[in-house]
Amino acid sequence: MTTVYHHAPHSAHHHDSRPLIDRVAADYGNALWLVGRILIGGIFVQSGLGKLMDLNGFTAMLAGGGVPMASVLAPIGAAAEFGGGLAIVLGLATRYAALLMIGFVIMATLISHRGTCCVGVAVDTAAVTDVPLLRRSLREGFDEVVAAGAAG
Repeated sequence: MTTVYHHAPHSAHHHDSRPLIDRVAADYGNALWLVGRILIGGIFVQSGLGKLMDLNGFTAMLAGGGVPMASVLAPIGAAAEFGGGLAIVLGLATRYAALLMIGFVIMATLISHRGTCCVGVAVDTAAVTDVPLLRRSLREGFDEVVAAGAAG
């Protein structure tokens, strides 16, 4: 036995009850993905191309920051940034390209922030009545951890 479903034609007064964001995503999803890929990947393409065009300068910058084997790592990093960004823009193996770029960003962050540590703390002033004491205690505690690490 076959069941046939009949749908009433949409009336002129039909209202889509989905949230606006869901309607936009359904209607323009592919275009939004393309715009997102161009915007995100374009950042890497532009930056990577700049490094490739001035590879000696990029190498010197890495070497000046104390990066070992800068002359080997500079072309690899510049090519990874440019190629990964281009793959994202073009939609080629985007998941793999995104993983490559995540690794690139982590390494770039670690290299550019060598020797620094930034910690953000949100303080509930109702629970912590002496904020300067908390700051001082955190700073002293981190100083002790760094000193212990440097000694070991």
